[in-house]
Amino acid sequence: MAKTEHGREFYIRKAFKENYGVLMRWGGMYLGSWITPTVYLLNTGSHALFLMYTAYLSLDDIGPMAEALHFVVLLTTACTSVLNSLSQRNRLDNILEAMGRGFYDYGKSMDEVSKREIKIHENVATRRKLLLPRLFITSVLISGFAISIRPLIEYLIVGKFKEYRGDGINRTTTVAVWVPFIDPSILWQNVLVFFLQYVIIWTTPGVVFGTDIMFLCMAEDFSLQLRIIGIAFKRSGQRAMDLYKNLIEEKRYLGQIYSKQELFKKCLEHCIAQTVEHHSLIIDLFYHFRLYNRVMLLWLLVGATFLLCLSGILFVSDKVSLLSKVTFFCFLATELVHTFIFCWYGEQLQRLSMDIGKMFYNSDWFQYSSLVKQDLLLVQKRTNAPLKLTAAGFMDVNLNSYSNVLSSAYSYFNLLSAVKH
Repeated sequence: MAKTEHGREFYIRKAFKENYGVLMRWGGMYLGSWITPTVYLLNTGSHALFLMYTAYLSLDDIGPMAEALHFVVLLTTACTSVLNSLSQRNRLDNILEAMGRGFYDYGKSMDEVSKREIKIHENVATRRKLLLPRLFITSVLISGFAISIRPLIEYLIVGKFKEYRGDGINRTTTVAVWVPFIDPSILWQNVLVFFLQYVIIWTTPGVVFGTDIMFLCMAEDFSLQLRIIGIAFKRSGQRAMDLYKNLIEEKRYLGQIYSKQELFKKCLEHCIAQTVEHHSLIIDLFYHFRLYNRVMLLWLLVGATFLLCLSGILFVSDKVSLLSKVTFFCFLATELVHTFIFCWYGEQLQRLSMDIGKMFYNSDWFQYSSLVKQDLLLVQKRTNAPLKLTAAGFMDVNLNSYSNVLSSAYSYFNLLSAVKH
């Protein structure tokens, strides 16, 4: 690790600021105060229960039932993400500290060609961390805005709000919901439910952003570090030669202690040892990253299956208005992107961790086979067990998982459609 005078908290705050940490605070996922997450969990958790009962009351009406269940899954997943983040705060801080420190410092042992190659990958990672969060934030805000203004648009089109049917369900709010002790025919009680729903609508995006974008930034940094490790192994010989020449030029070479061949061997051993140390650090940090995300990923993949299924039902149902279909098309697109982010990075991290051994093998190790053969065997053995993200150990999170989510969602969609008919 780089030697600096700053403490742990400095690097945590640095990484938190540089990686959209403010979005986690928005959703109450990173404590400044217990007030925000407590209020959010109580309001959102109770609303999820009310929506479950709303779905039960709407069994004979596929539109409101599917819509209520859709938001039950969405809000339950959001609450899980908040609780997971708060309970795993120490693991998150360990990763943020390493990100703030720059993970690993090779000092003078990285040659110029390697530095240029690494710089290219760093620029790509920086552009992704700038562009992808902005695109995702835009898509989520569009969905939130669409659901927020839906009652107003319906009023402007029809000329009145939806009528109360005497079943206790308030249909004039952004999402139809049954709330105990609330009479939908009384104006101030309607306003109260409106307010509570709008609080949820505009705090839940903070949870979604804090979950997805912090994951994206951490996964992008892990991907970059795995690429750097691959480059460092691949160019071990060139790095050792560059370090050897620098020692000679700086007159730090003492001929009476080492012969030139022995000095080069020491340089090569030093370069490989540094890369192994870097690799071990990333493996240890990835352990925290995997455990931090494991429960949330299970809820996400299971929830995404039902969210996509229910969005599809709402989109094709004859009993759902065109305005609601447009609204849930926005949700459907966002949910597809949301799930894809996690699965794509899971695939990327798994592939890059396996590529490290291949890159070492494809280097010019054979020129120094007697010196690095043992190191090569150890690296190959370690990379045979790739770094994997899992959904609480039930499944690996990769593009195959994404395909399974889509396939399962389509199967449930067909099943519910058949039942409806």
